[in-house]
Amino acid sequence: MKINLVMVLCSSILSFQFIPTDRAFADSNLQPQQIISYQIAKEPGLDNSDLDQKQQLLADYDRSIAVDPNNAEAYLNRGTAKVKLGEHRAALADFDRAIALDSNYAQAYYNRGTIQARLGQHLAAINDYDRAIKLDRNFMQAYYNRGIAKSSLGQKQAAIADYDRAISIDPSNARIYYNRGNAKDDLGKKQAAIDDYSLAIEIDSSYSMAYYNRGFIKAELGQKQVAIADFDRVIAIDNNNINAYYRRGNIKSELGDKSGAIADLTKAAELARERQRLDDYQQIVRSIQKIQG
Repeated sequence: MKINLVMVLCSSILSFQFIPTDRAFADSNLQPQQIISYQIAKEPGLDNSDLDQKQQLLADYDRSIAVDPNNAEAYLNRGTAKVKLGEHRAALADFDRAIALDSNYAQAYYNRGTIQARLGQHLAAINDYDRAIKLDRNFMQAYYNRGIAKSSLGQKQAAIADYDRAISIDPSNARIYYNRGNAKDDLGKKQAAIDDYSLAIEIDSSYSMAYYNRGFIKAELGQKQVAIADFDRVIAIDNNNINAYYRRGNIKSELGDKSGAIADLTKAAELARERQRLDDYQQIVRSIQKIQG
């Protein structure tokens, strides 16, 4: 299954990511995972502060705005602080105000677009990313997030064009290659997707989801032993990855390694039970019973 991705908000660039919870197994043919990363602006130190500190910072921005109600940057930063507190719609109002005060504020359009995307308003998000890019042609995160939004609307080829542009600006960002690989896979370009996952892994050798997706596609293409090697790597990085044990177990079963398959599926079942994913647990148990005959 694909986990369809997140985005990151943009005064300095903060990179925070939201990873949706694991979904139930749709069937034994699990789809590759996908993760989206959005980007948001913030004051330095906000990301690591605790709740009280975030609330204090928000109060500081309130006082700053009371002193200078026409300070667009203060509204941007207060909006970003509100995002960190989960107050997304209140943050939108602050980004709206920042834009009203400065219609050429690329980061404000970008942040507003990111929140709109999080709220499922992808067309509105794309419009804001368009504005941000028009104001700053090298705004890598805006191209990247626009690609994510387009992909969410099924516009895979247009998304790839945005990922291409983001890569031309920042060729060392593993996440962009990963998302471009997902889009290519959605278009049926399996080998091209594998190539992008490999590029992501070259940049970040601990990128477990890139190994997972690459292994998944290799298994689809009949490259079962090399697929197992990728799932081995996923498990080495994250030994609690249910999907990796499940996929590796199924491949081992297909290759006639009955004991190896049962061991992997038993581990996947244990993890599913611990996490109270009962539907997944029951499906995995059925897979084990089928192997045992």
